[in-house]
Amino acid sequence: MLQSFNSQKFVSSFCDNANPYLLYSCKTEDNHMKMPRVMHRHEDKAEIVYIASGSGVHYIDGKKYHTKKGDLLLYNAGVIHDESANPNDNMNVYCVAVSNLNLKGRQLNHFINDNMSAVVNVEEDYGKFLNLFEMIHEYTIEDSRLGSEIANYLLRTVILMLDMVLRKKSELIESEEYIAGKQIKKYIDEHYADNINLDALASHFNMNLYYLSHIFKDMAGYSPMQYVIRRRIGEAQSLLINTDYSVTQIASVVGYNNTNHFHSVFNKMVGMTPAKYRKYWVKEIEKRK
Repeated sequence: MLQSFNSQKFVSSFCDNANPYLLYSCKTEDNHMKMPRVMHRHEDKAEIVYIASGSGVHYIDGKKYHTKKGDLLLYNAGVIHDESANPNDNMNVYCVAVSNLNLKGRQLNHFINDNMSAVVNVEEDYGKFLNLFEMIHEYTIEDSRLGSEIANYLLRTVILMLDMVLRKKSELIESEEYIAGKQIKKYIDEHYADNINLDALASHFNMNLYYLSHIFKDMAGYSPMQYVIRRRIGEAQSLLINTDYSVTQIASVVGYNNTNHFHSVFNKMVGMTPAKYRKYWVKEIEKRK
């Protein structure tokens, strides 16, 4: 028998030994992934998405990623993200949400800093991560005190393994054009519901509108006005799921004075009307209770 001694002393990777807490776990299969979840964010929690199979396109904090099996997607608190599956390639994912995440050198509920990639491929450890996410989900569904405790310990294991990978694979993004693109994105995020257009953006940033469009698309993967539309529809999806506002009210809140135009844009992007989208998710939420 070959013994391996656990002799290394360690200091917790979590600040002040504050342990992160699992808020929820979900497993999303192909029939749900075919319905895109457009730009949205969570202010009070971070999320990890693990792609167990398939491929898709994910937009995270101003950058477009072509994602695939074995990718971990890291959503810091407050970061805008957008997700859609490749319709020809079945996508199955696990998602966990975490609060009280306090990793050293990072903000509260942040997996990564601004200069790090939000998508990390762990295909070489695919089986290890898959087993962990499966167990987290199974123990969360069990809904028992002991199951909850086990799921939380497993989550900490995932985070520590992820942090080890990040130390090896972090990518720095420091170009002047990228930084300018991020500034434009920040402005749009704050004003997407206003009457915003390319001329107004170019004037605000004192840039040629063609150059502005170029650097923004290189950074974000969408033109500025495509981004505005996706940002509006993503916020509308969140309001349809989480509030009782009427469709007309939601259209106005996200920047559409013409409700018919809002219906048309929403239907084109999501594949169904706002009312049908709300009805679908009300049913899904009721099923999971």
